[in-house]
Amino acid sequence: MSFAVVSIDWVKAHGMKTRVVLLTSFAEFRYAERAVSAHVYAYLLKPVSDEKLLQVFSELTSAVSSENTANATGKDQPVTQAVDHFAPSRKSPEELIPEIQEYIKAHLSECSRDILSSRFYLSPDYLSRIFRRVSGISLIDFIQQERMKKAKALLEERNGLSIGEIAEITGYDSFAHFSKQFRKHTGVSPNKYRKDRLK
Repeated sequence: MSFAVVSIDWVKAHGMKTRVVLLTSFAEFRYAERAVSAHVYAYLLKPVSDEKLLQVFSELTSAVSSENTANATGKDQPVTQAVDHFAPSRKSPEELIPEIQEYIKAHLSECSRDILSSRFYLSPDYLSRIFRRVSGISLIDFIQQERMKKAKALLEERNGLSIGEIAEITGYDSFAHFSKQFRKHTGVSPNKYRKDRLK
């Protein structure tokens, strides 16, 4: 990242009129802050969707076109730089882990590594590494653990939800997938677990 910023500074120091879009896996606030000070057009965190790239480069093309038109007509028309496309937290990645854990517990039906990396502005691989280092458990195992904990609690409720509904609430795409994972985790089927607990 520091090499990229130095390169940008070198280009600008030599009078080259460029617009810079940084595509990076570095999510720390200090990197985004340094990039902003180097006047990059946009700072994009991997993974980036095709739609986001199209949006950024469409804005960039329009900005350059407006500047060229202004220069051709002799007007002093400053081009508005695109809004920074990166909104990092001022917390360190390590400090975010408890927040990520709470988010997972509250969003079991819609949490995945990609969703979490987008939500907390950390690249997927970096998120997985830092999560394991801080919590002592892999991100995927933690999500699975919390899903099973929630599923067991729901199965223990009398007059509770159907197993299909529990599967959906805990983030499984089908009854069969949920049953397979539940049996793998507990050694029994969801139906058997419910019957044993509600005797």
